[in-house]
Amino acid sequence: MSGDRTRSRRHRPARDADGQRGADVRGVAAPHGDETSAVAELGQHDAAEHELPHESLSPITMAAGIALVGFGLLTSPVFSIVGIATIGWALARWIGEMRHG
Repeated sequence: MSGDRTRSRRHRPARDADGQRGADVRGVAAPHGDETSAVAELGQHDAAEHELPHESLSPITMAAGIALVGFGLLTSPVFSIVGIATIGWALARWIGEMRHG
């Protein structure tokens, strides 16, 4: 092959007098230690601001009920009946947890 094609290299921003990388041509500044800690602090502040749902076993119970229904379709209707009952119980409990917190 001929040498007409040049390899593309990743553009790296130039270093300033302190040896830190500055803004590159696209205007995006390279991360510094202070900026990363500010971003981490902002993420923690947002997480504290929003209330997360509490832990619940209802989704796992619902998944087990769905698995029992599928297993019952392949083997015996008894498993499907138990699976449908498990889905109903898990769904009622899950909705109750969401409504009453």
